[in-house]
Amino acid sequence: MTNTDVTFSGPPVVAVMVIHESGDWLIESLRALVSQDYEGLQILLLITGTSEGQAARTILDIIETEAPQAVVRFLGGNPGYGPSCNAVLDLVQGESGLFCFLHDDVAMFPDAISQLVVELHRSNAGVVGPKLVYWDDASMIQSVGSASDRFGVTVPYADTGERDQEQHDAVQDVFVVSSACMVVRADLFRTVGGFDTSVGTAGNDLDFCWRVHTSGARVVIVPAAIARHRESMSRELKDDDSEDITRTSEYDRVKTVASLSTVRQLPAVLSQMFVLTLVRTVLLLVTGRGRRALDELLAFLSLPRSVAEVRQRRKEVHQYRSVDGSGIGALQVRGSSYVTVFLRRRARVAGLAQSQATKDVIEAAPKGS
Repeated sequence: MTNTDVTFSGPPVVAVMVIHESGDWLIESLRALVSQDYEGLQILLLITGTSEGQAARTILDIIETEAPQAVVRFLGGNPGYGPSCNAVLDLVQGESGLFCFLHDDVAMFPDAISQLVVELHRSNAGVVGPKLVYWDDASMIQSVGSASDRFGVTVPYADTGERDQEQHDAVQDVFVVSSACMVVRADLFRTVGGFDTSVGTAGNDLDFCWRVHTSGARVVIVPAAIARHRESMSRELKDDDSEDITRTSEYDRVKTVASLSTVRQLPAVLSQMFVLTLVRTVLLLVTGRGRRALDELLAFLSLPRSVAEVRQRRKEVHQYRSVDGSGIGALQVRGSSYVTVFLRRRARVAGLAQSQATKDVIEAAPKGS
């Protein structure tokens, strides 16, 4: 599936991988990174936690074996993925070139960065992301970007566990690409201030991409670039057992909407969000998802406590905003993403039922008829 014919000579790319812990996956991820066919690639490895102890020594041993040419920096503690990535703003000088941000459990196909850089220039995009597939089964799509409504509720373009039959292989503008792997123009990353340090890992891709859109830059998915991803945050967020992750992501979503909606949009958006939250709370309670209902309700009701933070974030975005609310709205799903997801699931179930019925008829038909 790789394309070795990419001969584009592009700008320097700094691949920034945030390493949280060691494991067999780290070896594969580093090997894949070192094996990229892009000539102007530099590797920066940011290690969270202390530089002392057995865990740190194990990580350093893996790096020395697999990526001895990489630049390594210890960040200390566990600041989170977004704040860790922001360290590149101090470590790498200048506004030219590109940053490729990576989780430590992402293994890119050899031509992934080449494909991303080529399409970034061809599409004049600010952010591009690859097709993410599952770590143990590259025939299953994990992400090809997501749409979002004005309430910050995202809708993935590929269904969970969808088989890759090249049905999502068109390059297209999307509202969100996964922060697990994305290439960003360095000047754009500096302009928008990097990832928001107040937003958790589960919500930083929505917040970051939304701010990129407000700056007037495009966000594009490049399916020709492929990367295996060991974990699926989307699955964790749909699992009611991941209570802390769900609660944090809901709080971040509400604050992102309040921070990035324009002044003219804000009253209507918050009013509609309140009604939608009440309806969702009732539906979730009726269907036995009480914890999820409580998370969504508390997230909205907590907004008054975040007024100072939201005001500061709005002030920062105002400095580079070049797209008004109607322009952002044109990129978002009309109505509610919850309805879109519901209708898509019903259509998928109906399609599966029809396929099974057809199969049953064929199998029941007399042999040789």
